[in-house]
Amino acid sequence: MASFKRSVITILVIGWLFSLGGILLAQGVKITFRYFPWPDYAVAADKSAKAFDAKYMPQTELVYAGFAGTTDEERAKLMTMFRAGASDFDIVLCDSPWVSEFAAAGWLIPIDQFLPNPASFKGEFYPFSNAIATYNGKQYGITKQIDQSLLYYRTDLLSKAGLQYPGTIEQLVDVAQRVTNPPETWGSLFQGAQYEGLACVWIEFLHNYGGTIFGESRENPTGGVVGHRICKIDSDAGIKATQLLYDLIYKYKVSPPGTTTYTETDVRKLFLSGGAAMMREWQDQGIPLSDPSQSNVVGTWNAGPIPAGPAGSHTCLGGWVWAINKYTKHSKEAWTALKFLTDPEQQRIFLLTDGTQPSRPKVYDDPEVQANAIWGHLGPIFKQVAATGIPRPLSPIWPQQSDVITRAIHMVFTGQMTAGEAMTFAQAQVKKIEDSYGTTH
Repeated sequence: MASFKRSVITILVIGWLFSLGGILLAQGVKITFRYFPWPDYAVAADKSAKAFDAKYMPQTELVYAGFAGTTDEERAKLMTMFRAGASDFDIVLCDSPWVSEFAAAGWLIPIDQFLPNPASFKGEFYPFSNAIATYNGKQYGITKQIDQSLLYYRTDLLSKAGLQYPGTIEQLVDVAQRVTNPPETWGSLFQGAQYEGLACVWIEFLHNYGGTIFGESRENPTGGVVGHRICKIDSDAGIKATQLLYDLIYKYKVSPPGTTTYTETDVRKLFLSGGAAMMREWQDQGIPLSDPSQSNVVGTWNAGPIPAGPAGSHTCLGGWVWAINKYTKHSKEAWTALKFLTDPEQQRIFLLTDGTQPSRPKVYDDPEVQANAIWGHLGPIFKQVAATGIPRPLSPIWPQQSDVITRAIHMVFTGQMTAGEAMTFAQAQVKKIEDSYGTTH
């Protein structure tokens, strides 16, 4: 009898353990990744998450978390998480300047340790993609996408006025003035709120006028040794770039007065509604502009490089990097998810779904991509723009320096300073931040 009771108990215990094991296995490990919140992006993220789950569930589940607000607000949210040593998000999405900043603070996990052949792996990406994901010789993530801006324009409005795409800054002003008819139609839109988007717009015109911040280039994204660079924005080019942004709103009156509060969301919404003839925007707008459920300008738009100045046409070349949170409790699973999210197939899905440009050049060779009505048309333009783009000066202190520059530009917008005074002020403050970093590193 005792033997029978022991057998029953053993069976019950084994059954309970199997049941518990099943529960644990069903729950598995959840890896949460951060990505943009806009509708097409959410769809793309959901597609990738489901594809991952189909391959790795129930051991590992991939969960999408869309961030809200501007890039500056997202950076602040991530910094709050990092400083608390929290793991709310296992995989974070970093704007290109953040990689150096977060890596220097020790908040990201180097991925070289996961790569059996780092050189071979990096060879699958654009060199610039690897550069923006690297800090002090170590790679801290994988670039998800290359960012480059275009000038989108209404072919119907320009054609009606007998005008063509404006290839130069002077032509931009002229065309915008000729087609502006507020409040029904504004001539040209750009991101003018006091945040990183404004810095990108300003940098493009700075470079097109022949200027630079520290001497940054595609080959030298930092512009020199951080902490010892010489700021060069108090220049003719810096003043002209600042004055142009002011004039588009207040002198030529081709950009809405509300431009000083506009982020990407505001610019896109107004152009999609048919309320503007041109807009400076990132490379992903082909899909929403061609979608009747979102766009009132389907079939009446095109795009070209940012209008050139004396030094040519230069987009503010950038990108977004997926990196692993130092405080994740599941670094191995996070790496598996990171590698999956950035493989060629997923980059193809993201391109075709939300329009983000791949960091792997071979994705453009995919037959479906080449046959696509949008990307087959815009592909050659993107290659042209990428070849001449210049990045923001990547460094751990760029966010502080960018904040100074955008504050200075806004003081011009509000009439507190002239463009020249603003650049003198900004240069002094940027130099102070640079020198302070140099004395402690």
